[in-house]
Amino acid sequence: MKNQDLNWDPQTPGQAVRIRNNPGLQGTTTGKVKQSGTRLMVQVSFGPNERSYKPYPLLELCNNEPESIAALLKKGRFGGIDDLRRILTFEKIQGHLTNIFYSMEVSNTDFYAHQFKPVSKFIESPTGRLLIADEVGLGKTVEAIYVWKELQARADARRLLIVCPAVLREKWQADLRKRFNLFADIVDAKTLLERLNGVQERKAQAFIAITSLEGLRPTKNWESDRDQSPRARFARLLDNSTATEDFGLLDLVIIDEAHYLRNPETANHRLGNLLRDAAQHLLLLTATPIQIKSDNLYHLLKLISPEDFFNAGIFQDMLSANEPVVRALRLTWQHPPDLVGAKAAVEEALQSRYFRDNPVLQQLCQQLKQSASLNEADLTRLGYQLENASLLSQYLTRSRKRDVLINRVQRSPQSLAVTFSPLERQIYDQVSEAIRQQAQAKAVAPFSV
Repeated sequence: MKNQDLNWDPQTPGQAVRIRNNPGLQGTTTGKVKQSGTRLMVQVSFGPNERSYKPYPLLELCNNEPESIAALLKKGRFGGIDDLRRILTFEKIQGHLTNIFYSMEVSNTDFYAHQFKPVSKFIESPTGRLLIADEVGLGKTVEAIYVWKELQARADARRLLIVCPAVLREKWQADLRKRFNLFADIVDAKTLLERLNGVQERKAQAFIAITSLEGLRPTKNWESDRDQSPRARFARLLDNSTATEDFGLLDLVIIDEAHYLRNPETANHRLGNLLRDAAQHLLLLTATPIQIKSDNLYHLLKLISPEDFFNAGIFQDMLSANEPVVRALRLTWQHPPDLVGAKAAVEEALQSRYFRDNPVLQQLCQQLKQSASLNEADLTRLGYQLENASLLSQYLTRSRKRDVLINRVQRSPQSLAVTFSPLERQIYDQVSEAIRQQAQAKAVAPFSV
């Protein structure tokens, strides 16, 4: 900035000036001056109805071109609280503030804090993809649409595709209309193909479409041009339209009941791969990743980020290394929390090559040594840091009812004594043994996420 000394003529009208210690307050000189004791006062017009005298030494000339915020900070030029409000409002409108939830209060639903955890994870995701694995009844539909609203605000997202089992299409449509006042069309492969062909030609309008997993998955010979079925043509369109940072056929794809994609040999999984590569963002929703085998979880996470989950053996090592972190988190959630056990679990995690140089876990270990001085806010922050330290945290989010619902249903088990007849005892023992053998044959090793 030039002309910041006191050598400018205050009696020249029409000069652009600003307050030195408040650069956001700018105006133009009127040419009028007056003396106030030993101080020279300059009249400045700050608008059509606001003129006031300011001390000459507190004013400086400014160019018509505004300086950047970084340049003003570097020069030690700070504005007032109103300037900060204007800047924050401007940045929020542009969608540039990572710690502001633009989706908040956009639904006709009750507020639940856990439903914004996926939004927070998604904003910080390096891939723009996320597996939401909340338990049944915690509102995965609401969470997914919160993500959509964030993308609309931040990235001007315009095309949303929801893929779900056919029996859930009407439910999705009703939920969108009732909870978010969003109107979605239920479409088949042919209609969706027509809309996306328009996208390629840059002629498509914004849309929200719901389609069935069964009606969209690729045919057996989808790669051959001889197969002209809508599903095959749709698969070829996706295959030839890899998304870039600037453009994708779809801004967001939401796949509900995503555990149907867990088998890499199926057409469902192939559809997931095609949609992932053609869309700029992807959400997988499922309530059952804990009940399925770890190799199936691996394939779901590989859909999210094939670059990071490229080897099943390494994934098993990650699960083993991650287990103490998950254990520490659960111990801090207990009532009362077992902070001694949590500290031991963190120390165990630090022995792994995955966490050996992790400064967050090292700091948490020191905090747990001072467990007597930890209050409720400290415990909440501790749990948040442990959850983020998980090796899977940036790809997967999971909430459980016992952790987020205060007035959840409480089970009160009772033991009832029943006297069997000899025949009833024989049948009971035979059935119990058959179930036991069947369960042992299908047993798999447990894992943690």
